Amino acid sequence: MRIVIAGAGRVGGTVAEALTEEGHDLTIIDRDSELISHISNDVDAICIEGSATDVDILKDADSGNADMFLAITEADETNLVSSVLAKNMGANYIIARLRNPEYLGKESYVKQALGISLLINPELLCAREILRIIQFRGASHATTFTGGNTELLKYKVSVKDKLCGTSVRDTRSITSANILVCYIINEDGVFIPSADYVYRENDVLAITGNFHNLKKFFNSVVPRSGKIRNAIIYGGGRVTVYLARLLMQTGIEVTIIEEDRARCERLCELVPHAHIVCGDGTKRDVMIEEGIMETDAYIALTNDDGNNIITSIYAKHCDVGMVVSKTEHVHFADLMEISIIDKIITPKILAARQIVGYVRAINNSLSQEIESIYYLEDGQLDALEFKIKNDSAVIGVPLMELKIRNDIKIAAIIRNSTTMMPTGESIIEKGDAVVIIAKANEIKRIEDILV
Repeated sequence: MRIVIAGAGRVGGTVAEALTEEGHDLTIIDRDSELISHISNDVDAICIEGSATDVDILKDADSGNADMFLAITEADETNLVSSVLAKNMGANYIIARLRNPEYLGKESYVKQALGISLLINPELLCAREILRIIQFRGASHATTFTGGNTELLKYKVSVKDKLCGTSVRDTRSITSANILVCYIINEDGVFIPSADYVYRENDVLAITGNFHNLKKFFNSVVPRSGKIRNAIIYGGGRVTVYLARLLMQTGIEVTIIEEDRARCERLCELVPHAHIVCGDGTKRDVMIEEGIMETDAYIALTNDDGNNIITSIYAKHCDVGMVVSKTEHVHFADLMEISIIDKIITPKILAARQIVGYVRAINNSLSQEIESIYYLEDGQLDALEFKIKNDSAVIGVPLMELKIRNDIKIAAIIRNSTTMMPTGESIIEKGDAVVIIAKANEIKRIEDILV
């Protein structure tokens, strides 16, 4: 597809790298000459220095003939104006980055009024991801299917785990949770397990289910010291505002530590039910006074990666049960594997994944059957969402009677907006959406799952 990207910053650069690897024809616009120079060396794309709100620049980028226009600069106003201009010029699909909390809850109106296909808010994505981590302790997030109704989460088996040494077929009975093990990652690679596969230490399970059953699974397998009742957030930026609201909606008490007094006063307006502390979170006495020794969760969300990581390590030494840290640098995220921090979050990666996933879905919508496609584990697996037509060979037959390939997993069946975990007795009906997980590039039609 022909794609024009307005914004060559952290999100734009990450998106451009991913889309270039997938063979799309890219044009990138940014007014920062250094960013344009940098990205032109890293990405095979036409790079134009200039403002995305300049009609002449948009014409130079041939925005009117673009299959997709991505307005993902740092400025909301630039993104909105450039989106409207590109749409009026003839661009087909529009994705816009919108960060201001004041737009929260008004997304549908903004999309309809301005002709925008998808709104992206990296900070809100980050806040929602942190909420998932806190809700599913012991899990890492992979992706969501069916419009966000079905989660795919990862769980690492330990030697003391009740699952270790048991088989895949026994998972539901052991955990009392209606979940599905879609695939496993271990030293042998990434594979879709048979029902007889026996879990080993350090196996990473990718499981799917609805919120209720995933909660039951993690409550069953993860040792718990109790429910998270309170949390300390260091830093008072946009992510903090979104996260504090989400946490308080679930009944968690929130303390926010922020150094800037003016920002503290603004936080009192934005999150009036949170406890706002004006202080330096890198100082031990401030942390102790605000209850770091007693808190159930600590989340570091300042704009300083170093402060985030250092204070997070300190929180773990204070025996805080759940510690999450934000970083803007991708390479810091690798520290998660070797540090005591429970989870490191990179907002630009979360935003880039959603944008690239949407582009893939649109690109594959040329197929009459494929609704969406998700690339898993660096492209080793595909998760494909099919819309079932009335002439399909999979309709009306219990799954146990269908001759389904061993290397295929049916992850979910969606009927009338309700997501169901498939069993042997499940029957696919006309109009259903079905999520299939398979090796990359092996499934093009729903009938390809059959032997």
